[in-house]
Amino acid sequence: AERSRLSIEVVSLAVKLGDKQEEAWGRVHLMVDLLSLGDIEGVDRELAIIFSLAEETREPIYMGWRTFWSGMRASMRGNWEEVERSAQEALVIYQRFQLQIYFLSWAALTYDMRRFQGRLSELEGPISAVIRQTPALAAGWQAPLALVYCESGKDEEAREILEQLAVNGFDDIPRDWLWLTNIHILIYVARHLQDRERARILYDLLLPHRNQNIVPGYAILYVGSASGALGVAAAALGEWDTAEQHFDEAIEMEQRTGARPWLARWQYEYAAMLVSRDGPGDREKAVALLAEALNTAQEFEMKKEVEQALALKLQLQGISSTDVKTSIDAVAASVYVDKPDLRPHAAPDGTVTILFSDIEGSTAMTERLGDQRWLELLRGHNAIVREQVAAHEGFEVK
Repeated sequence: AERSRLSIEVVSLAVKLGDKQEEAWGRVHLMVDLLSLGDIEGVDRELAIIFSLAEETREPIYMGWRTFWSGMRASMRGNWEEVERSAQEALVIYQRFQLQIYFLSWAALTYDMRRFQGRLSELEGPISAVIRQTPALAAGWQAPLALVYCESGKDEEAREILEQLAVNGFDDIPRDWLWLTNIHILIYVARHLQDRERARILYDLLLPHRNQNIVPGYAILYVGSASGALGVAAAALGEWDTAEQHFDEAIEMEQRTGARPWLARWQYEYAAMLVSRDGPGDREKAVALLAEALNTAQEFEMKKEVEQALALKLQLQGISSTDVKTSIDAVAASVYVDKPDLRPHAAPDGTVTILFSDIEGSTAMTERLGDQRWLELLRGHNAIVREQVAAHEGFEVK
């Protein structure tokens, strides 16, 4: 809030002086502050003015602003195609002008997108190369690399980085434009490694930023509500009521900013915390949160979030991940093994809708009805499905 007041003063003075470059920088800082505070209307208002000033001044450093801020806003909306396009444009601008901010924009947008897509393991090589080849950037990429290791099943490598960064209570992490992002990421690493001691330290470091959004640097990326990360840390520490307060704050913030991918992430984390606490009404609330998280995660093709939310939902329904095969597994296995050609049955945009049905309590029903009656029931069921599939020009896979 104090920064935003100073930024407004800078803008006011620059306008009086007629200095468009200083006005542009003042508005950049104001936009970052507004995003940190969750004022998304103010952010979009300032961005429109900044883009206009960039076109007027024609300074090389300003020329790509629209590229990476458009990518940042697209990431908040879950529009991964636009994020991918913006990231590639930022890389082209970096190669042309050699301005480090555009390389960092490309790297940050790509990392964020792959994280939501459940594809972080793809980035182990590129991040390791950046750390080796660019010493100035190495400190800022240790934590992201540790999370990549967690996602890739390389827990020992992740633990080595966490312990290295924690030697002096994480004080050796530079207090620069990536500091909050690194603390947020390390909370996930500590939670994954079940390191409660480090989770406590990280929670205390992040707590002063409660009810703010994590916005690295000149807003090249939006890293969600700090309250959400605090909720993850509090849940890892078993402090259920505190975690609940933080998740409520995070969900309210993401609803205000319209950052639906982050909203889905906090809804899942909230539901997981409720399942662990298992108090009166917790399971019912968890089911409602999971339904919303699943819908959003499926809409935005957030593979990892879909898998996590679905597994937790099945757990609440009494289906364990250790079961030999669930009906969903069976459908997936059939598609992968048989590889039916569904292209002739796709919609004009390439979409294929797969219908499958699940008969609840089928084992108990079979025992009650007997094999012969059960087979008759299945034949009746299949006849109904086939009739409807044919009526809607569908295609029977199996």
